[in-house]
Order: sequence, then C-alpha cells, then structure tokens
Amino acid sequence: MLVNRARRAWYIYFSDLGIVGLGYADRFILNALLGLVATGIYSFYFSITNALQTLISTAVVQLALPRMVRAFRGGDPAEWQAELRRQMIKTLTFAAVFSVGIFLATELIFYFAPPGRFPVFRVLLAIMLLAATIRSGSDLLNVSITSMGRDRMYAVNNVAGVIVAIAFGTGFMYFFGLIGAGLSAAATASTLFIVRLVYLRHVLSKMKQSDLSPVPHMATANDPETGMPQR
Repeated sequence: MLVNRARRAWYIYFSDLGIVGLGYADRFILNALLGLVATGIYSFYFSITNALQTLISTAVVQLALPRMVRAFRGGDPAEWQAELRRQMIKTLTFAAVFSVGIFLATELIFYFAPPGRFPVFRVLLAIMLLAATIRSGSDLLNVSITSMGRDRMYAVNNVAGVIVAIAFGTGFMYFFGLIGAGLSAAATASTLFIVRLVYLRHVLSKMKQSDLSPVPHMATANDPETGMPQR
C-alpha cells in the first residue's frame, strides 16, 4: 500500500514547487519591470506580512487539519461543513486582528524612527496585510481539500496558483507599479480563495446527495467526482 501511494504521489512534488513559486514569483516580475529598488521595498513589506501568514498557518490552520479530517470521516456532511465554518471564522478573525496590530505597530515604528530609516508605503502595507488575511483563509480551504483525501486537486490548485500569480503580477505591476504588486497579491489570493470555495461546495453537494459514508481515504479509492470512498 505504501509503495503504491508513493508511486502515485509524484504530483505532491509539483505541488510543493507551486507553493514556493507562488511565494516568490512576484519578486522576479517586480525586478524585471521596476528594478531592484522597488523589489527591495516590496520584499521589506513582504517579510512583515509573510510573518503574519506563517503565524496563522502554524497556530490556526495546521491545527484545523485533524479536526477537518475527523469531521469528514464522521460521515456527516453537515458536521464537516459546520467545522469548516468554525475554523474559517477563527482563521479570518485571528488574521484580521493581527493585521490591525501589525499595521499599528508599524505606524509606531515609522513615527519614532529617524526620517529615511524605513521606506514608508502605508497603502502597500495595508493591501498586503489584506492579501495575507485572504491567503490565510485560502490556506484553510486547501487544508479542507486535503482532509477529503483530494490530494490531486490540492496539487492542481497550488500549481495553478503560480500561473494566476504570474498573470496578475505582470498586469498589475505594469499598470500600477509598486502598488500593483500588492494589488496582484490580493487578487491572486482572492481568486484562489473563490476557486477552492466553489470546488468544496461542489464536493459537499455531491456528498449530501450520496448515501455513502466516508472512511479513511488511505484504505480505499476515492470517487473522482465526489471525493467519497468507492464501494
């Protein structure tokens, strides 16, 4: 069983490449269009907002995975949906609160720091904090896809995210400059959030129409449409 799964898990490698590409593609586009100075400013703010997303991912999203798996294996689609709703509220609430705290803390640093010490781009920071908050919710949806055993869809989402990021990044940065980098991040995060949410709603609808009860996906093959174990 382990050997069989290892042979079919090659796409996870490409999924990991997609995650890395999604995180760094914007810097290459920004450097090509606006140069190193703009890339440095963006990287400064990215380090701040990425810390927020990393915190939410480790402290909230990753802890939601076993709960989502347990709810799915329980066999009640309504309970799985309710658990997703609870975890989404928690994720977005924590992300929003920390975003406000980070913005205010940054304002204090800018106020007390000597002039010229830091690049001050408040609008860019606000947009990137919004993008990080949306990405946190999108990460939870990705975890929810994983909880169903839909590893292929998880990988496809991550790889497609790179394509979306490149397309939005090129367009937004070309027309809006440095602010466009933040707009691109927000647009990419929003697009992936919507796509993942629509997919989960589709799968959940199929689950509710089915009389099958989910069992551990490690032990059985999943139906390609519903994500439910086949009889």
